Amino acid sequence: MRFLQPGEIHFSETSAQVTTILGSCLAVTMWEPNLKIGAICHALLPSCPNSEKCSRECPDQFKYVECTIAWMIEKFQERAIKRSTIECKVFGGGDMFPPSVEDEKRLSVGKQNVKMALRILKMEGLRVVAQDLEGTIGRKIIFNSENGQVLMKRIR
Repeated sequence: MRFLQPGEIHFSETSAQVTTILGSCLAVTMWEPNLKIGAICHALLPSCPNSEKCSRECPDQFKYVECTIAWMIEKFQERAIKRSTIECKVFGGGDMFPPSVEDEKRLSVGKQNVKMALRILKMEGLRVVAQDLEGTIGRKIIFNSENGQVLMKRIR
């Protein structure tokens, strides 16, 4: 079993189990059931501040929801996989600390991550078949690239 750190991604054409722990961060899984190809990311922030968005040369690209999802889509496209066959699941985006009065006036990082991921997946024509998002809890997830299953445990 592989443990996915924040800012990392795992793409697998062979059977793998990947686990990660989320707070405000976001995990997106993509799985193609016919070829049994899967990917999972652990992104920290919604978008990259770099003016050259989602560059392959950017060492921090997997820290950002926007860049990571773009990379994942590209990997599936390189294998001529139709977007209509990809199943996506999204987890995380929690608010781990009580909001201050100032925080309530703006979106938390967790909510920004969720908003970005769902917007991009919809814009790219990808189906979200499962999600567990926001709230005030953490999550431990285990992704199985063999069958696309995600086991999740809520953590206080």
